[in-house]
Amino acid sequence: MKLYINDYGIEGNNAKTQKMYDIVKDLKAKGVPVDGIGMQMHINTNTSVDAIKASIEKFASLGVDIQVTELDLEILGTINQEGYLKQAKLYKQVDRKSTRLNSSHHPDL
Repeated sequence: MKLYINDYGIEGNNAKTQKMYDIVKDLKAKGVPVDGIGMQMHINTNTSVDAIKASIEKFASLGVDIQVTELDLEILGTINQEGYLKQAKLYKQVDRKSTRLNSSHHPDL
């Protein structure tokens, strides 16, 4: 069994990201066997992929697994072909970022 800490809103490389980082770092320093961080991503088509990448890399620097435990991506603006394409592109980018990260930490994936 593995122990994960899981939360929403931590993908934006913001104050909540830093707080989660600090909590996990503190828990690990106290000997709590935190194995990973779960990221519930409730994002939209204006979400910055660079911010997501920075958050994932920040958490990975703690030496824990990172999992996207939820992912939904709202289309902002008019829902049309352009919106669907933007949504699909962002889903693909998020998937690539998380897959690359897990592959670098777990070559068997």
